[in-house]
Amino acid sequence: HKLRNKVHKLVGRINGRFGTLEHAPIHYLDKTVDFCELCALYFLSDVLLITSLREGMSKVAFEYIACQQKNHGVVVLSEFVGAAQTLGSGALLVNPFNTDEVAKALYEALHMERQEREERHQYMVEYVMRFNAQHWADDFVTDLLTQEQDHEELRKPLAEPTPLPTSALLDAYKNSSSRLIVLGVLG
Repeated sequence: HKLRNKVHKLVGRINGRFGTLEHAPIHYLDKTVDFCELCALYFLSDVLLITSLREGMSKVAFEYIACQQKNHGVVVLSEFVGAAQTLGSGALLVNPFNTDEVAKALYEALHMERQEREERHQYMVEYVMRFNAQHWADDFVTDLLTQEQDHEELRKPLAEPTPLPTSALLDAYKNSSSRLIVLGVLG
């Protein structure tokens, strides 16, 4: 509740300072939005800001890119989310702990030249279209099958190691002046 109240106050302060009767810089929705409405919001927005500290592939970023075919919105993405590795060349990456960096990236995103927006967006669209859900599913199944084959290889009994020549080893040990015994090499 404290965090929600703090966010409400911040949104009110920003909209009060920078908004007009016709325009509010922040449209804060503190409710669930159905998928069609969400896609419309993705389409209408100029920037997507994801500042998660931990997240997998962030399907939100992929959904946004798919909805931005016409407007070429800019993605500002936390460097800690999985999508940062795949979309990094098209997105603006930020450290969410560095609020100055986030603010600069937002400013850059909102003032980015059309050509750069289109180039960045094109890179991300190509990635999203090439590596779609079917690709990920096929890749996952292939990995599972490969793992199963690797597991079968590991289950095969190992060949018996050749026995140590005990008498020659004892003679060499007795006749040496410096001795080093290493056990458990390579498992």
